[in-house]
Amino acid sequence: TRAFALGILILWGLLFAFVVLKRKSIMTGFTITNPLTLYFSIGLVLSQLWLVMARGILQGKQNFFGLGWTLILDGFVRITALIAIVLVFRGQSAGAMRAAVIGQGLALAFGLYWIRDGLCGPGEKFPVNDWLVQLLPLMGGTGGVMLLSSFDVPFIQATFEAGQRKLYM
Repeated sequence: TRAFALGILILWGLLFAFVVLKRKSIMTGFTITNPLTLYFSIGLVLSQLWLVMARGILQGKQNFFGLGWTLILDGFVRITALIAIVLVFRGQSAGAMRAAVIGQGLALAFGLYWIRDGLCGPGEKFPVNDWLVQLLPLMGGTGGVMLLSSFDVPFIQATFEAGQRKLYM
């Protein structure tokens, strides 16, 4: 688990460096006006990957109490923060992304707390090759669905004219 979390962090660090280097072209291509929106989005990538890992461990341990609370906290805190940031404080897209980071961050903190024994305990040899053979098809299928369901709006904004974008939204 620790090695997997570290691998995710290293890959995310490379993604973050790429985004920082190419931020102007990314922001132009996706019509992002506030750079915080981009940075919060990148933060969500890391928290989402680690949260999926934590939830998978909780499910494997059959700790459905902890698993359920990570789901509840993510949704409830996200929507509560979204309402507060966007409606009360007049935040825009960066505020909405901040709300998502807050919700996922809290859910991740609780998820990591509930799997702390696996994070802090002794390590074991892990059959990486067997695991990859099972993981890659699952990751490709699920990843494809997540990609298509997450990037339709930025794709439309980057590709279509302003009048057509409003029809899609």
